[in-house]
Amino acid sequence: MVSVIVLSLCGAACYGVASVLQHEAAGSQPPELAMRPGLVVALLRHPRWLAGNLLDVGGYLLQLLALRPGPRPLVDPLMVASLLFALPVSARLGHRPIPPSEVTVALVVAGGLGLFLAVARPT
Repeated sequence: MVSVIVLSLCGAACYGVASVLQHEAAGSQPPELAMRPGLVVALLRHPRWLAGNLLDVGGYLLQLLALRPGPRPLVDPLMVASLLFALPVSARLGHRPIPPSEVTVALVVAGGLGLFLAVARPT
């Protein structure tokens, strides 16, 4: 069961970091490319966007590996932890501190996840 949790959290970390990288890459593109085919071409040349997509694939594979021996009611809620991984990565890439309000929200998410897993006892 520990390996299922570790695989799930590693998958969540991949999803969280991928989300930040893709968002950062898309945000760095000129506004005139928004909602145009040129945006896709520009993103295909952006290393962070490509790395984000590779991390998404890694997240899918880790989630698949976790679901093989593990129950879905345990694995799926752990994917919410991707938000907890995305927060510090986003702050680091943005060269900014994490605001106290975001730390509070992250603690609430972590606490809610822990409470859910304790009460639901997914097996």
